[in-house]
Amino acid sequence: MSDRKNEPYRTSRVLENSPADPSAANNYFRSKLSFETDPSDVYHDIMNKVPGILVVDARTPETYARGHVPGSINMPHRTIDSSTAASLPRDKVMVTYCDGIF
Repeated sequence: MSDRKNEPYRTSRVLENSPADPSAANNYFRSKLSFETDPSDVYHDIMNKVPGILVVDARTPETYARGHVPGSINMPHRTIDSSTAASLPRDKVMVTYCDGIF
């Protein structure tokens, strides 16, 4: 006879939620693309000199100086406010990156 108290806890974090309906998943990921982009897509556009984007590097000036995306501008996240953002072009999509987990 086994003692259940000594058995490992066996529940699944993956299976505790049912998978999304394919249509709902499609809508979710399509919507997500209006907020995020893939680095390979940004790379593709930079290599092809697509004029409709501006890459904003939100890291510190020191980190930016050590290396950054070609053609990006440096605008450290602590300095971004309505006055600094006013200088950004309104006719481009801003692609912003930083090195944090936020």
